[in-house]
Amino acid sequence: MTSTARDHYNQGILQKKRYLYTDALASFEAALAIEPENHEFLMARGNMLYALERYQEALDSYRKAESLAGVRHRGLLLAISSTLAALGRHQESVQVYEEGMQAPRA
Repeated sequence: MTSTARDHYNQGILQKKRYLYTDALASFEAALAIEPENHEFLMARGNMLYALERYQEALDSYRKAESLAGVRHRGLLLAISSTLAALGRHQESVQVYEEGMQAPRA
């Protein structure tokens, strides 16, 4: 049986819930190999990269998700803000945080 992108994504969610972040990242990347333009998968990948303290890669994943989502939403902007703060880019982080608080929830 061939796994779909959603199968890989769902597996990653289960792994994340068990704190298996490296495994979850691999599952989200497998989902993205099938559907590279899926902003939900990119955000999940970013979340795992952030959890693994791979902040620049997380930011890149979040930024790509943002460009593909077609709309700016609170959760994604707040994730970007947190990542910028982790990278020491505090002024940018505050700016994005303020945008995020004004954006609709997705």
